[in-house]
Amino acid sequence: MRGKNAEIALHRIRERLLRTEGASVGLRVLLEIAEDTKAPSHVRRAAAKDLLGLGGHSEAVAAAQAAAEVQRKGLEDMTADELERVAAAAAATLAQLRRQSATVDVTPDPPDPPEVTPALPDASSLL
Repeated sequence: MRGKNAEIALHRIRERLLRTEGASVGLRVLLEIAEDTKAPSHVRRAAAKDLLGLGGHSEAVAAAQAAAEVQRKGLEDMTADELERVAAAAAATLAQLRRQSATVDVTPDPPDPPEVTPALPDASSLL
């Protein structure tokens, strides 16, 4: 039993460290990447998107809020503004799913050309 209790305690400590220090490190790294003008634009964009998502400004959060709204209040009881928010969230979710399922080009890069070794002169021409 002692081993199991120690394992549980260790797991709790690890979780707490990840939620506190790990989250701080992760946030700091994302901010550094997003603000690094030398980083490739797609890397900066991904970092910025992750930061927005962590801040609650993502398509997934909007879709979840819209779904909760529909469950709380039926479509027939919603105002036009509420219906527009639900429709916009559904469109954003659909667009995200389409991007995720987009065809990925898996064509391998062509192989590097073989190294060409200069031809040695024929021994007979040296005589």
